[in-house]
Amino acid sequence: WIGILGAQAYGYLFNDAIPLWVARRRGGVWRPEYRLANTLLPGLLLPIGLGIYGAGLQLHLHIMVLALASFLIWFAALLALPVCYNYIVECFLRTPVEASVALNSYRIAFGLMSVFIITQWQMAVGVGWMWGMGAFFVLAVDVLMVLVIFKGHSVRKLTVHISDRIAATEDGERIIGEKEDGAPANRTSRVTKEDTSSTSHTYTLVTEGVLHNGADTMALHNVTDVASTDTNGNEPSQITVPSWINGVEETGPSTFDVISPYTNTTCWTGTSATPADALRAVDAASAAFPAWSATKPTARRDILLRAADLLEERTEANAEIMRTEMGADVGASQFFVVPLAVKMLRDVAGRITSVCGSVPTVEEEGQSAIVYKEPMGVILGIVPWNAPYVFGIRSAATALAGGNTTVLKSSDLSPRCYWAIGRAFSDAGLPAGCLNIVSCRPADAPAVVNAMIAHPAVRKINFTGSTSVGRRVAQEAGTHLKPCLMELGGKNSAIVCEDANLDIAVPSVLAGAFLNSGQICMSTDRIVLHSAIAPAFLAALKAALSSAPSSDAPTLVSAASKARVQSLVASSLAAGAHLIHGSVDAEPEGKASSIRLAPVVLGGAGDEDPLWLEESFASLAACRVVSSDEEAVQVANSGGYGLSAAVFTEDLRRGFRLAKKLESGAVHINSMTVHDEPVLPHGGVRNSGWGRFNAAQGLEEFLVTKTVTWKD
Repeated sequence: WIGILGAQAYGYLFNDAIPLWVARRRGGVWRPEYRLANTLLPGLLLPIGLGIYGAGLQLHLHIMVLALASFLIWFAALLALPVCYNYIVECFLRTPVEASVALNSYRIAFGLMSVFIITQWQMAVGVGWMWGMGAFFVLAVDVLMVLVIFKGHSVRKLTVHISDRIAATEDGERIIGEKEDGAPANRTSRVTKEDTSSTSHTYTLVTEGVLHNGADTMALHNVTDVASTDTNGNEPSQITVPSWINGVEETGPSTFDVISPYTNTTCWTGTSATPADALRAVDAASAAFPAWSATKPTARRDILLRAADLLEERTEANAEIMRTEMGADVGASQFFVVPLAVKMLRDVAGRITSVCGSVPTVEEEGQSAIVYKEPMGVILGIVPWNAPYVFGIRSAATALAGGNTTVLKSSDLSPRCYWAIGRAFSDAGLPAGCLNIVSCRPADAPAVVNAMIAHPAVRKINFTGSTSVGRRVAQEAGTHLKPCLMELGGKNSAIVCEDANLDIAVPSVLAGAFLNSGQICMSTDRIVLHSAIAPAFLAALKAALSSAPSSDAPTLVSAASKARVQSLVASSLAAGAHLIHGSVDAEPEGKASSIRLAPVVLGGAGDEDPLWLEESFASLAACRVVSSDEEAVQVANSGGYGLSAAVFTEDLRRGFRLAKKLESGAVHINSMTVHDEPVLPHGGVRNSGWGRFNAAQGLEEFLVTKTVTWKD
C-alpha cells in the first residue's frame, strides 16, 4: 500500500516533470514522444525493487526494507500505465472523454487489484509466486512499452496527430495553451470557434489538367487542412486572411480583396497591415532573436524538418490555395512549386549543423585567433506571388536556419499561401516572434516596406521581384546602410545550336517558356536559333503548340497582365515583327478566358523593341535566327539582364565554351532555363540582382563573420 500511495502521489509529477525537462532541452518544443522518456524509469525501478524484495524475504530483513522494495515495484508498475495513457491521448486527440475516463479508471483498478492479488498469493503460496508475479510485471511493462512506442511511430505519420491539430472541447472550440514561464511558445493563446460538423466544401473551379467545367472539392472546415483559416464555417469569399505577428493570427479593420483569376471575383480578403503593424512585427522578431539565436542547431533543425513534413502532408491543400489565388495549373502548383519548397526546407535544415568557423594561424608569436559564424539579427524578406511557397521558404527558412528571426512582407496577390507557410512553422513548434508575416494593399506597400527597412533591428533585406521595384528597395536600404540580397527579373535566352537534339530542345524550350504561364523569373523569353536548325526547330515547335487545345491555354494572374502582354505584342507587330504561332486577340475556349492567353511566339523583334528588352512574365517568347556562336552570345547578353540561360548542343565542350561567355547567374546545357533546386546556388548578375539563395552560399548570406584574437 505504501507503493501504490506513492505512485498515486508522485506518479503524475514524474510523468510530467521528465517530459518537460526533455522538452526544454530540445529548445522548448513539445512532442508526445518525449513522454516516452518515462519508460526508462519503470524499466530501471522494477528489477531493482524485485531484487531488494527477494533479498529481504530470503534474508529476513527489516519490514521497512520490504516496504521500500514494494514502493519501487508498485511505483514503477503504476507509472508505466499513465505514461501509455497520456501518450495515447496526446497522439489521438479525438479520443472521447468517456474513453479517457475508462482508461484512467482501468489504470487505478488495475493497480488496486494487482496489489490485492499479489498480497493474497504471497500469503497463500509463499515467495515463489512473488517472484513469478514480479517477472510478469517486468515482462508486461516491457511489452507494453514496446507496443506503445511502435504504435506511436505509426501514429506520427497520421494527419490526426496532435502536431497537426489543436485541442478541441466538446462544443468545437479550439484551445491553444499558453507558454510556460521561461519556455519558448510554440502555439498562440487564441480561442476560436470552428465548425466541425462539415469536412468539405464544394465549389466550381476550372483546374487545368485535372477538371474542366466541373466541381472541385476543397476541405474548408477540417483543422488538419491548411486551406481553412475561417473559424465560423464561412464561405471562401467571407474569409479574411490574417497576419502572423508574434505567433498570433491578427485581422484588422483594413482589408484588400484577393481576386481569383479563374472567376475574376473575390476569393477572400487579406488583412492590410499598417506601418505600425509592420513595426510591431519587427519588434516581435527582435524580441525573439536572443532566445532563437541561442537555440541549439539541432533543435532548430528539428523544427524546420517538422515544418517540411507538415508542408508535404498538406501539399494538395496548399496547391489548391495557390491555384485559387494566382490561377496556377496543377503541374506548376502541386507537382513543382510545393514539392520544391519542401525539398528546399529539408536541405537548409540539414545544413544547419554544418555551419562552422575556422582557426587561422596568425603571424605574431604567442597569439591565436578564431573566426565565428553568427546570425545577423532580424531579416526582412519581401517576396512575390508567382511561386509563393518556394520564395517564402527560401527567404524565411534560410534566415531561421542561421539563427536569425524574420519578417516576411508577402504579396497582396497570394497572402493565403504565405499564411499557410506561417501555419506550418507554428504547428511545427517555431517559437512565437521568430517568423512574422504581413501583407498590405498595394497603395500602402511603400510606407510599410520603408518603415521596416528603417527599423534599427532590421539587419538585412532580401527581395525577390521585378528589377524596377528592386531598385527602389535597394535605394531605401542604401539610405540606411543595410545590405540586400536581390533576386530580380530575367530576360532569359535559350540558344539552340545546329547540332542540337530536337527531341530534347523543343520540349525543353516549350517548358521553359510556358511553365506556370511563363510567370517565372527564369522563364525562356528569347529563343536564339542557329540558322541551320531554325526551320526544323520552328516546325517542331509549331506542331507541338498546335496540338494543345485552346481550353488548355495558360492562365495569367490577372486581366491587367494579359492586357499588358497584348500591348507589347501589338507594339512589336506594328514595328515589323511577325507571329510564328498564336494570337493575343484569340479568345481561348472555356471559363476564365479573360485571363487565359494561348502561347504566343514572335519573330523579327528589333533590338529596341520593348518586347525584346522587357521581361514579359507571360506565355510569350520571341525568336531570333543567328549565324554563329559569337552572334548567339551577343544576342543573349544584350539587354542588361543575367539570371538564367540554356544551351542546346550535342558537343559538351561547345556547351561549356558558350556557358563561360554568357553573362548569367546560371547556364543549363541541354535543359530548360527554369532550373532551381536546393543544392544549386541561385541568383543573377547585372540587372538580375546580386547575392545567392540556396545551398551553402545561400546560408552564408544570413551569417556574420566575427574574428576574435587573444594572447596565448
